[in-house]
Amino acid sequence: MNSTLNMVNFQIINSRIGGLLVVLCYLFPWSASSQSSLQDLQDAYPGFSEVVLAKRQKRYINVKNDQLEIMENVYYESQILDDQGIQDNFETFVYSGLVPVQNVLGWTVVPGEGREKKIPVTNIVDLPVRDQAIFADDLRKRKLTFTGLEVGARKVFNYTVQFSDPYLLHRYVFGSHLPTMSESFEVVAEKGVEIGFQVLNDQKRRIQYERIEERRTVRHIWSVRDLNAFMYEEENPGYLHFMPHVVMFVRSYPKGSRSLPVLGSVGDLYRYYKNFIDHLNMQRDDDLFAFTRELVRELPTDHEKMKAIYYWVKSNIKYVAFESGYEGFIPREASIVFRRRFGDCKDYASLLTTMASYAGIPDVHMCWIGTRELPYSYKELATPSVDNHMIAVMKSGDQYFWLDGTDTHTGFGWPSGFIQGKEALVSLGDTFEIVRVPVVPSIENQQKEEMILSLSGGVLEGTAHIQYSGLMRSEALAQIISGNPMDRRTSVKGLLTKGNDTFYLDDFSEEHADDLDSDFSINYAFHLDKHVVSTPKAEYVSLFLDQPFLLTRIAPGRYSPYDLRMLVKQTNTTRFRIPQTHKLEALPADFHLENDLMSAHAHYSMNGSDVVLSWEISNRCIQVDPGSFDLWNATIDQLKIAYSETLCLKKL
Repeated sequence: MNSTLNMVNFQIINSRIGGLLVVLCYLFPWSASSQSSLQDLQDAYPGFSEVVLAKRQKRYINVKNDQLEIMENVYYESQILDDQGIQDNFETFVYSGLVPVQNVLGWTVVPGEGREKKIPVTNIVDLPVRDQAIFADDLRKRKLTFTGLEVGARKVFNYTVQFSDPYLLHRYVFGSHLPTMSESFEVVAEKGVEIGFQVLNDQKRRIQYERIEERRTVRHIWSVRDLNAFMYEEENPGYLHFMPHVVMFVRSYPKGSRSLPVLGSVGDLYRYYKNFIDHLNMQRDDDLFAFTRELVRELPTDHEKMKAIYYWVKSNIKYVAFESGYEGFIPREASIVFRRRFGDCKDYASLLTTMASYAGIPDVHMCWIGTRELPYSYKELATPSVDNHMIAVMKSGDQYFWLDGTDTHTGFGWPSGFIQGKEALVSLGDTFEIVRVPVVPSIENQQKEEMILSLSGGVLEGTAHIQYSGLMRSEALAQIISGNPMDRRTSVKGLLTKGNDTFYLDDFSEEHADDLDSDFSINYAFHLDKHVVSTPKAEYVSLFLDQPFLLTRIAPGRYSPYDLRMLVKQTNTTRFRIPQTHKLEALPADFHLENDLMSAHAHYSMNGSDVVLSWEISNRCIQVDPGSFDLWNATIDQLKIAYSETLCLKKL
């Protein structure tokens, strides 16, 4: 028998449940390693250098001095299966000022003849979590470096965290990039503490739930065995859309002779959020007031005034994210943001609503919202897990104008692409309303292009005009700006590249890049060296220089949804001038496709001696779910056939 079954790691936490001192302790779990040899594990997990034997999180919730006290112990054990696994000699975990860590212990367990050797981890370092999108936060990570690793050795560590705010409990996500043999999440709540929870992405009901009522506590246990590794897949909407996980929260707890509500309804959540804005911008800032009044002085309508304010904020306030402690939840005073000229999403909302008030514009409100990477709704789960973003919204009659200052390139009233279809919790003072952000229709998100092509010495030459509207405008400009700021040509070429890797951008000019009320467009000239296939008697030319969605074919075995981000409509008119030295053999057949996921049409015609190809393609979903993968792939296969059509030009 594995001798570590008798080893106990005790961590004493100075807290009491029902008057009893709580001792958090973990035995080395009786995992598969105790009954499976190293060879068994290597055979069971080919291609993996490591396997997780056990993951355990145990959360204790008790009441102390009429306040909730919440502690959690985390345990992890994995085994090295080959030489490559030895190189992965460290583990990390993240914590923050609101969830501090303590009692970190780790060790390497090395197999031996009859007795195992336990090597404590002595190299434990504290590091910042680097996120280029966040200027300042209090996220930290602990890095444990394991020594003495060899094939068959095990990495073991555990630690304790304390939740300082009962509204901000972590979700528990099952699985990882490694196969996992045994995993559990347990909540031990003092009697009288009522919890709620949601289990998500467990369609096959792999997660087992058990509720055990004891004399002074109630235990809630979610466990699973033999989870496959979850490998990263491109264009997924966020891991919470497919990884099985549990979101738990405290509904209420006893305080004296009554039960004090925490979470459970949208009203409870709003009352918590309202604490962060109740005393915000209470005192008028004379400089900001005077500036705002001057900015809108000659504008006749509230709509025009709000647009002017919104565009000024987007142009003059630099986005800088702050997520340190409660700074991740509390907006700053509008006067501070105005003077600093920088802020995060909450600060934009604070400044926009305050300037609207100074301008006398009614019905401009702050609201909380979750981006599309979060799969939750308020009806299903009214906790802070639903939200990770904050914006302003203007209501005019039955119409809502979404004011998200974090997207530099969107026009007035447009939602940013990453909040489409999401619910917003709009603050109306003592009350609130839930409003769903629309998914912008494809007719509003267009890419329109007109090209004129000619053939010269086997080289395809062209001039073109391309125009982007709606969220396509925002995405096109974001792609250009994310490139080398010192080399605009290269960035524009990356956006326009078509055909093959011999695309050359000869010249270009841009229009309306800085005019948020106009479509962004580019006029350009280009040539392609190797696009034409030549034979002694003919040359073959494809007019589909762009082939939308072709690379989105979904690989077999994919489990995560495929995220398309937005609905788009792409239209193209290509005029190809047939050289006088050639004769067109025949026009390719037209193409038509209509299904629940896509609409696509292509039409060939003659205009004098020119061939004209007109095509348009629209997707009808922003996310392809696993149940639609077969239809999506069949659609892409049909598009591929249409794209492969060529003009056969006989040499005279």
